[in-house]
Amino acid sequence: MRKTQHQTHAIKKTLLVFKQLEKNGQSKTQGQRFGPRAQRPVAVTNESEFARFRASVPPLADDETVDALFDGRIKLYQSRGGYRVSLDAALLAHFVQIKPDAKIVELGAGNGAIILMLAYRHPSARLTGVEIQAAMLARARRNVVLNGLQERVRMLGGDVRAIAALAAAGSYDLAICNPPYRSALSGRVSPNPEKRIARHEFEGALGHFLRAGSYLLAKRGRMALVIVCDTSPDTA
Repeated sequence: MRKTQHQTHAIKKTLLVFKQLEKNGQSKTQGQRFGPRAQRPVAVTNESEFARFRASVPPLADDETVDALFDGRIKLYQSRGGYRVSLDAALLAHFVQIKPDAKIVELGAGNGAIILMLAYRHPSARLTGVEIQAAMLARARRNVVLNGLQERVRMLGGDVRAIAALAAAGSYDLAICNPPYRSALSGRVSPNPEKRIARHEFEGALGHFLRAGSYLLAKRGRMALVIVCDTSPDTA
């Protein structure tokens, strides 16, 4: 898909930010700001600035952090030790091309990071996230409320393998997905349930996500996802 100069510039800025996060390791303790309007890829490290940032959001749980996207215009609760927003999410949010008033569904929405990015970047879009993990679903719903997006964004609890129970066929113009990369029997499996289910195919393989997307898409609908190049959609 051809990228505009603005999109390319935004993606480069996002890449710089994630490199900075990996370098300084601050994402677990302090909020971060990044996105197409950010002036530079810098963490919110000034103590008084961070105090003001934290004061602007409701209290968070002891095992959570609150992070900022797009220079603080979007705020995000995340588990301190569980699954957290990754570079894949930012790239997918910048990759998709969205028409005005589009209806968008994300399969496996996690904390809602991609949904929030798209809602910020596309003010007329209406978005739905589907998430199977109860803790992450609850956090995603809190993130929607935190950012005042209840009118345009909803989060559904459910299994992509039983998608017909959640929505009618042909309901959406665009489906997006950042599915698990590894089979349930490959690689090192995390003891953390959020990471384990997000990274390994314990609760759905690529084929399940593709079939769910196909079911939900209207005529001429599109699907965008992030997968490794040697991933096969073949599932049992």
